Amino acid sequence: MKVSQSLLNKLKVISQQETESAKFGIDKKWKNLSANMRYKFNLSCQNPECKDYNISQNRTDLHCHHIYLKTTHPQYKYEENNLVVLCKKCHRYAHSFGNKNTIYKKEYFNFINKCSPSFKEWNSVI
Repeated sequence: MKVSQSLLNKLKVISQQETESAKFGIDKKWKNLSANMRYKFNLSCQNPECKDYNISQNRTDLHCHHIYLKTTHPQYKYEENNLVVLCKKCHRYAHSFGNKNTIYKKEYFNFINKCSPSFKEWNSVI
């Protein structure tokens, strides 16, 4: 049986996507949690100052941001309280603070507390 070039190309793309997903730690549990978080917040950016987005039509522009990074705090990777749903623009802004141990730490957490008031309460008990 001969396999079409079109099918081979599709399989190659799927393989590349799976490799890319694995590189970023995207597994089935994360995909489910990420989707649930987006729907929990009505497919909207949690930044109350974001004027650009109530993007229920385009959920790919919504990202689940890990407040404490997965690399430094892997124990919180699947913790809802460690996640905030942000549009692409606000997600870039969250990452603009750089390493959370820098002088920007206070500004970063001020931004996060605006977006996710429940984070402050959770953060005080961890």
